[in-house]
Amino acid sequence: MKAGGQFPEKKVKDKEGDLLIFLELKNRFETLTKSPSKNNLTSKANDKAKQATKPNSKPKLTKKKVLLLADSNGRGCSAKLKEKLGENFEVTSFVKPYGKLDHLIESIAPLTKNFNENDCVIILGGTNDVGINENYNLNLRPAVKTILETTKKTNVILNAIPKRFDNERLNFETCKANKQLHRLVNNEAFEKNSKNFIINFNTETMNRNNFTKHGLHLNNLGKNTLTERLAVLTREIIGSKGLTSNGGREEKEQVKPTFLEIWLGLKKSK
Repeated sequence: MKAGGQFPEKKVKDKEGDLLIFLELKNRFETLTKSPSKNNLTSKANDKAKQATKPNSKPKLTKKKVLLLADSNGRGCSAKLKEKLGENFEVTSFVKPYGKLDHLIESIAPLTKNFNENDCVIILGGTNDVGINENYNLNLRPAVKTILETTKKTNVILNAIPKRFDNERLNFETCKANKQLHRLVNNEAFEKNSKNFIINFNTETMNRNNFTKHGLHLNNLGKNTLTERLAVLTREIIGSKGLTSNGGREEKEQVKPTFLEIWLGLKKSK
């Protein structure tokens, strides 16, 4: 094309003397140097079809974390709890024999650093805080305050102190200590969050058959009873998604309230 937007011209006169003007047009498209083969086109079409029909891969399910901090009564409970909760839960336990409550939870902050609302901390202790020469008020108060202050982003199940069948004289003090635990947890000064902090009173109502011959520690039956209850509470507090077997509908197990829960006005008898 010439300057001014004109195409190159060729002027010729015909036999009759008329002026014929021919415009020289150039092909603006270059010919293919190599045409795609039929097989290559078919292969690409099939690849696109496979991508279009390929089902979306399922997102990887993040396991819910459960941390068990316990004294001697927690031995062997981790495996039992894991079995009852199922493969969608990751259970870790730290057992400190003869440990008082403040010893059990001394590392709770770093252990729950990555915990959130889908995880749970279970605490089983207090037996060694109650004794003839022990002031459980001085022991329990700072421990409960630490638990409440360091677990605001996650869920907590605090077990009531179990009965003593090796020295039943201590059971009156144990009952008083459990009421103190309840008051401390519900004290507004500790910024209690009732949605993610509950007390399991099931441990206080266990009978003699749930304890060893000596009477201090839970036996196999007692640990099975305890972990069954803890599995129910864990599902209730963080949800049971992915754990149901009834076509995706969530099941909520009905648990009979304990005497202490009724007496404290937490639940009504059924």
